[in-house]
Amino acid sequence: MDQEFDSELISIEIAYQLSQKQYVKELRVPTGTSISNAIETLCKNKNYLNLKKNLDIDAVGINGKVKDLNTILAKNDRIEIYKLLSVDPKARRKIKSLKSTD
Repeated sequence: MDQEFDSELISIEIAYQLSQKQYVKELRVPTGTSISNAIETLCKNKNYLNLKKNLDIDAVGINGKVKDLNTILAKNDRIEIYKLLSVDPKARRKIKSLKSTD
């Protein structure tokens, strides 16, 4: 098999949130690219130079399943960057219900 086929590009997406806004960026990366490499590639793009310092990565996933940063990507994978929640959803609902009874 020819070496050129090993570097075929695949389409992926990276989804992340900064402040209160969600972003989804499409990338084309070589086959064999890891999640970590894909995030680095996005951060090296001149339009996203400040992204790395603003991204608090607690965990990452592919299509809703938590994965290791060394996981190799497949065509059409969607990388999701997860951040720690600042408030537990149950606690938030409790606070909201207490405020509404006032």
